[in-house]
Amino acid sequence: MDSELLARRVVLVADDCPLVRRANAELCRGMGLSVLEAADGHEAIQALHARSDISLVVTDFDMPGASGIDVARAAGPRCQVVLSSIERVGGHESEPNIVRFVPKQGGPQQIADCLRELMAT
Repeated sequence: MDSELLARRVVLVADDCPLVRRANAELCRGMGLSVLEAADGHEAIQALHARSDISLVVTDFDMPGASGIDVARAAGPRCQVVLSSIERVGGHESEPNIVRFVPKQGGPQQIADCLRELMAT
């Protein structure tokens, strides 16, 4: 995919663990994406309401205040959502825009592979 086109894609990275959030944000920047960061679910939802150019979301499932499911619902159909958690979580299967579940144990490479696949479609 053309790097200019990638730079126009905006990804929101939401995780309450600063180390994980920064690592995922740097991974996305390294892929040529424009990145916004959110420290919790409420901040992510505010960003989604404030910015109409977000098309990808990488979010932790379990965050204070608002969960990754809440973030996915706020993102609506305009965004593809990658949900990440230490434990396998259920209940997200009925959310149409949650396109992938990535276990945190898979590390950044699994998230990168997932994002490349999503951007290719």
